[in-house]
Parts: sequence; structure tokens; C-alpha cells
Amino acid sequence: MVASKKTKKILLVGLTFWIHLIAERLKEFTFTTIDYYDWWNMSMKERIKLIDQHRIVHYMWGHYNIKEFFYIRLKKKKVYTHYMGSDVLRAKKFKKNPWWCAKLANNTFCDSPNLQTELADMGIKAIVLPNPVPHLVFGLPPFPRQNRVLAYINQINENFYHINDVEYIAKASPEWIFHIVGHDGRGRKPMKNLQYFGHVDRHVITHLIKDSKVYLRLTDHDATGKMALEAMAQGRYVIRNMQWPHTIYTLNNEEVIAALKKLAVEKRLNITAHEYIKREWCDEITFGRFVKLYRETNSLNFL
Repeated sequence: MVASKKTKKILLVGLTFWIHLIAERLKEFTFTTIDYYDWWNMSMKERIKLIDQHRIVHYMWGHYNIKEFFYIRLKKKKVYTHYMGSDVLRAKKFKKNPWWCAKLANNTFCDSPNLQTELADMGIKAIVLPNPVPHLVFGLPPFPRQNRVLAYINQINENFYHINDVEYIAKASPEWIFHIVGHDGRGRKPMKNLQYFGHVDRHVITHLIKDSKVYLRLTDHDATGKMALEAMAQGRYVIRNMQWPHTIYTLNNEEVIAALKKLAVEKRLNITAHEYIKREWCDEITFGRFVKLYRETNSLNFL
């Protein structure tokens, strides 16, 4: 595609999934997408050449190269930093650089309100701009007869996703069946009411959500949580250790176990969560926020 003079050329640097998602859906703009780790391997000369070819540079991952930000502003281009999740933890290791880059950026964004709070503690003022969640299935299928919990645990970083806590909760909740995706169970002790599914595609995840009553999300650090939103879109209950609208907030394993005991006899779908996701997270809304940003409107109140 050859861009016209009026086409806004945008350089997206970040995690591959998100930058490709934005670029593929917002057809009115011309994008160049570069994985964040590839960007790090480029020389400064190569980066400058790419920056010069675009009107907007959007780092969809925390970025702290002060020289780059100075150069972009010197060239009177727009630059945005967008924190996605664990990059906030990473930013704390870079001392004052993230703060200076936030000052130089036209705007700093983050995926969720809890990240906004963490960044504020670092002296960084960020606007909440959630990432789109594609392929949300909006429906209200009835709960399965058997009480089931679905959880995601990344096999490479299982402790970050509280694998020991999830197994403890399962052992203390024999009236529930636990399904785990993202981990194949290698190295774990078999349990009667817990099954590991390994890595599965989005169609299987949609089916597993439909076949569950509860989605459990326990993490050391969190942003929005794509599967949590998918579960809410289908009227499921979400238990998590981070505060989020229309979910059950728990501080420890015993609170999770107590919440499951109450939900074991719950017959009603989580309609309020379903309506919230349908209202705030449909494609028209989530992608529309990025259209608003790239059209460079004056108002940036996304939520």
C-alpha cells in the first residue's frame, strides 16, 4: 500500500500481538510495526531513519531511551509511551529514565487503572487506554451441571501465576473441577479434580469458558487480563487478586475458597459483568479509542 500525503504514518514498536492487532484493524492509517526486542537490536542510526519516516511513534511497551525521545520531539513528531503490564515492574529498575521519557512524551498511557496507580507512585502521570480484546464472544450460555473453574497458568512462569495456590484451592474445593490452560502439568502432582490442558487455541478457550462457571486469575502483577474479560462476556464469575469492576476481589487463598463455596450454589449468570463488557469492551469502543488518538483529537478522556 502506497500512502498518500494525507495518510498518517505511524510507527508501532511493541509486543508483536498488540501492534499487529492495531495495525490490521485500523485501515485508515499506514503502520510500520516492529517487535520491541528487534527495536532494541537496531542501531540508533537505523531507528532514526525509521522515526524520520513517520508522524507518530507509539511505543506499546515501556521504553526509556531518553535520546530517542529528545530526537522525536526535536523533529516535532508525536511520541506516546504505552505501559502494558509487567513493563511497569521493569521500569522501576531504570531509575529516573522512565520519568524523563514520560515528561518528553506527548502522552503516557497504560492498560488499566491499577497500572495507572503504580505509575503515579513513580511520579508518572498516565492516561488509561486499554488494549483492544479481539474475538470476544458475547453470549449467556447456561452454567454446566458440574461446577467448574477455569484458570490460565503460563508454564514458563508458573510461580507468577500462583500455581501452588491454585492447586491448594483445588484440593480444598473438592466440589469443583479445575481446568488449567497454558500448562501441561509436567512436574506437578496429579489431582483428582484438576486437569491440565497445555497450550490451546482461542476456539478451545471459548469452549472451556462456556463449560465453566468461574474464571480464576491469580498473579503477582496484572493489567486487564484478556481471558477474564472473555469469561465476563459469557456471564461467568471472575475471581481475581486485583480489584476490577464486576469481579470478586480476594486477598488470600481462604477468601477464594469461601467465594467458591458461595458460587457452588449460585444459579444466576453474571449478567452485570456481561453487560459491562458489552458496553465498554466491544470492538467499536476499544478500537475507536485508538482511532481517536491517531486522529490527534484534543480530548483524550478514554474512560
